[in-house]
Amino acid sequence: MTTLDDAMADLTLGLSATVQTVGAEDFVYGGDLNNWMKFANSLKLRILLRMSDAVDVSAQVNATVATGAFIETAAEIAEVPFSGASGSENPMFAWEESGIGLFYKAATTVTNVMDELEDPRKFYIYKEAVNFPGEIRAGDQNQIALDFTAVDEDWSDPADVAYSASASTILMSDWEVWFLRAEAAVKYNTGDDAGQAFSNAVAANFAYIGAPGGAAYAASLNFDSASDEDKITIIAIQKWLSMNGLQEAEGWIESRRFDTPENPIFSGPNGIYQTPIQSSLPDKVFPNRWLYPESEQTLNSNSPAQVLVTAKVFWDR
Repeated sequence: MTTLDDAMADLTLGLSATVQTVGAEDFVYGGDLNNWMKFANSLKLRILLRMSDAVDVSAQVNATVATGAFIETAAEIAEVPFSGASGSENPMFAWEESGIGLFYKAATTVTNVMDELEDPRKFYIYKEAVNFPGEIRAGDQNQIALDFTAVDEDWSDPADVAYSASASTILMSDWEVWFLRAEAAVKYNTGDDAGQAFSNAVAANFAYIGAPGGAAYAASLNFDSASDEDKITIIAIQKWLSMNGLQEAEGWIESRRFDTPENPIFSGPNGIYQTPIQSSLPDKVFPNRWLYPESEQTLNSNSPAQVLVTAKVFWDR
């Protein structure tokens, strides 16, 4: 938080400068410091809400929302674009294609939830299976990878918006920020309209992947008539779905943050997540954190002791 405040102070100085000193070398915003300020403020809100179960952040959240300076539109998404030409390819795509190629397939972990909610995004985030035209074919976690008789063309690949040479690397999306503002409004009674922020979030994600009907789908979820606890659950699931294929690491983090003993959205016998067919962890137990890299342990004398993947970070209940 302190680092962000310092950065925003520097951005304020830059905005007041007579000569703009940042230009085309800025791959994210092309030198637009106003957008960088919105990104910084949006990131602050993400951090505050991520730590909200461990620390009282109500005053800070309200002060942050009151600034009104946030990523709100597709033009303001913090992302690194790629042309798709050699030397300017999405790094995940380039890394995969330089090795064994694409091995990600649609998983029932996601598609079962989409089917239950009649979510049309399934047909925009995944491709139809080659051997089953018109169908999004998904398998259980690790099912396809472990089945050496599986036919690749029987299963759905990610769509180009999620996996292609020209797919952008998203640092922070407009739909993520609208979901944050909806959550903040529910929890802390900020000046935002929670229902409108939620609808904006869903519609923004639909628009990004090219799916029609975002506003109608958001309305079908009956957010406004739900209790505050149920509103948080609706936000959690929709935020997780919206990050599928586009912001995978953030989706993983948010699933852990929203999944609490009081509100077990993503775990338990009837939870969304299914234990992979092959796992070194017990049933219904999932990683909570990354391990510290071996290079850090070897080269940094001040590195903390290694942790278990099941150890929780400070904000995770």
